[in-house]
Amino acid sequence: MDNQNLDKNFTPYNKDIDRALWREQTYSDIVNELNNNPEIMQLKEQYSPSSVDSFLQYYASEKLSILEWGQMYEQWDENNNIRWVELANEGLSQIQQKKLFDLQCLWRAGNIELEGVLISHDFSRWERDVMNCPFIPPITRQEVDLYILYLQSNNYEDTAEHGIDGWQDYDEITEAYRTDNANRNFPEWYDFYNGRMGTGIYMSFPDVRGPLEDFYLHLSHELDSVRQLAESKKPEPVQTTNRLPLLKAYDAEHLKWFVNTFEDKLTQEYASLCNAFRDLDDYDFDWTSDKELLASTADPIPVLPWHNWKEALHRSADWYRRIKIAEAMPVAYQSYCIRRDAGIPFENEHYNASFEELMDDIRQETIDKIIEGRVLNGEPPDLNF
Repeated sequence: MDNQNLDKNFTPYNKDIDRALWREQTYSDIVNELNNNPEIMQLKEQYSPSSVDSFLQYYASEKLSILEWGQMYEQWDENNNIRWVELANEGLSQIQQKKLFDLQCLWRAGNIELEGVLISHDFSRWERDVMNCPFIPPITRQEVDLYILYLQSNNYEDTAEHGIDGWQDYDEITEAYRTDNANRNFPEWYDFYNGRMGTGIYMSFPDVRGPLEDFYLHLSHELDSVRQLAESKKPEPVQTTNRLPLLKAYDAEHLKWFVNTFEDKLTQEYASLCNAFRDLDDYDFDWTSDKELLASTADPIPVLPWHNWKEALHRSADWYRRIKIAEAMPVAYQSYCIRRDAGIPFENEHYNASFEELMDDIRQETIDKIIEGRVLNGEPPDLNF
């Protein structure tokens, strides 16, 4: 794309679209560069080849963030608004996650059919790419305004701080809704949305599909047990190869070594600025983030009263974050509308080709097992149940 030929006065959101295209192209360039580096490819002789492939997929995403955010740290005052738009985009994705969960409730109850959804596993697939899910209704301005109210409420919970994931984890979420003995909490955003949009009724719909899938899978697994018993009587082949160690993508020391070994000085400096090698188990991580935020802005931020000064500053930083995200929501929404209307796919920062291929294999295996279970139960070899 020739950026010099763009009409800079056409729309204030051209920069956001250009940035998305830059991210896509840069990620592709990073992957190609890594895979065409002979020294990096030699790592497959020192580490498990599959772990090297996984490491490089993860590292490509990390380097993309390092290059992007490293520049932002250098020009923080100029680009600070981008950070809040990114967080506002996360708010937009949470809106779609709630609507996807409601559709899952309807689908499990047998009330609707969804194109491309064959088994309950498919909702986990769309959870990972919710902004590109074709059957979720588009985000409305009413929903954006509702999310802003959520940001301003006492119900708001920071998903990163509380480790919230599994937005489509039907069994755990419904159990959390109905009892106090679940392994997780019912998402505050879901509760807030239900209370204002009248969608709490979906939580009372019966799960028809889930138990049937489990029944058919159980029949298939019983047959597998018989097969495995027969296989266990055969002599096992002797292992003659030595197992190579793993190159761990989430190991801070491995990541630091890789950057310092294969990257240029500018990327190393950006990685340091972004705290790319920080141990996520560091108890002071949130406090460090709060300090960086409070020190990065000239805006007056009141210190909220609390008996512990670190907690007081954390609450003040959290209050400020929410204000800035709320301010950025309309900009993020208009950018969303432009991309949606132009047919530009939404970028998926968490996309990992190897992982998605594995999930596709698991999905197909699950479908095959369900069909096998139906045949064992004297039913047709299909998914019409």
